[in-house]
Amino acid sequence: MRILVNATTLVVGGGIQIGVSFIQNVTSRFKRDDIEWLFLVSNEIFLNLGEDLQEDTRIVIFSKRPSHPLNGWSTRRSIIKVEREFNPDLVYSIGFPSYTRFRSKELGRYTNPWEINSEPLPWHLYPRFLDRLKLKLGIFYRQCWAGRADYIETQTHSAALGISKRIRFPLHNIFVIPNSANSIFEYSPKEYPSRSKNLKYSVFSVAAGYPHKNLAIIPKVARQLRIEHGKDVEFFLTLESDSLILAEIESEASRLNVSDLIINVGRLSLSECLEYYKRSNIVFLPTLLEVFSATYLEAMAVGVPIVTTDLDFAKDNCGDAALFYSSTSYEDAASKINEVLSDVSVRDMLIERGKLKLSEYPTLKAKYDRLYDIFTEIVVNESASNE
Repeated sequence: MRILVNATTLVVGGGIQIGVSFIQNVTSRFKRDDIEWLFLVSNEIFLNLGEDLQEDTRIVIFSKRPSHPLNGWSTRRSIIKVEREFNPDLVYSIGFPSYTRFRSKELGRYTNPWEINSEPLPWHLYPRFLDRLKLKLGIFYRQCWAGRADYIETQTHSAALGISKRIRFPLHNIFVIPNSANSIFEYSPKEYPSRSKNLKYSVFSVAAGYPHKNLAIIPKVARQLRIEHGKDVEFFLTLESDSLILAEIESEASRLNVSDLIINVGRLSLSECLEYYKRSNIVFLPTLLEVFSATYLEAMAVGVPIVTTDLDFAKDNCGDAALFYSSTSYEDAASKINEVLSDVSVRDMLIERGKLKLSEYPTLKAKYDRLYDIFTEIVVNESASNE
């Protein structure tokens, strides 16, 4: 099989990590001799690849994004030229939508919750009319492109239903591959020091600075824990130093006199993330919108209790392996965090349930095996239909 991997739209944060990890895995750990790869990548992905991959892998680099309606035209034209020369059996767009009308069949990995989750969506995060209008126009634009794919991959069955409904896409052409935790996040209690020895409790909130992650609630949660529950709890964030969300959080923390409890450690590597998981009493995800968050699985794998929002996506992801709080209530969030910190039996119960829930998800190998099976199924079916 000849597979053209399109990662030209992955240019920031987690998207870069997804692109780099995929290329690393399919060319080494989960390499298949019956698949010939050609990778179309953004400059940002290329710069994060190791020298060996940069030199030994068939890669075409694109410095301009294909997403812009006008400025992306030259990039889209160049992508089509490469596709024509490579003549793939399938295009796999891991950054989707691809904003490109491919001649070959396309499978797109679709994970944007604003575009595929059902209402209600957290529109209140954008109170200004122009900001909300811009967001809605962007959603409409991307959904129009997404609907042009031949097949779609997503992470949950509820997301598949949402895609089918919102862009009127055939459900039988949507494949579900659940997420998995990176193998670096492996539960091994003997390696971890007792968290009760910390002078202050530690809560890890690993998330990018998007409004729907709702990290701005954290100063109020920290103050509530200090004033109402008598606990000083340090919240560790992973935001860029120039993040507008970080500036908002720091301003609010100063106003509430809890600046000493808000610590931003910046972007972390996977190994650095592991260290923060290991030293944390709780993983706190105040997110208001997700399809799937790998953070849930990582916390379960390391054995850290989870406190998160009482929304459908969080319950689908975590089952009974988390404490859920009313998504708009910082008081309830603080109460649930206090419950975990104060009651060893609750903490141990959540850790044990997390281990059981994690076992329901595929291993990384099983995930790639399933993806390869989907590639084969699509190519075989398309070949049969053309005979």
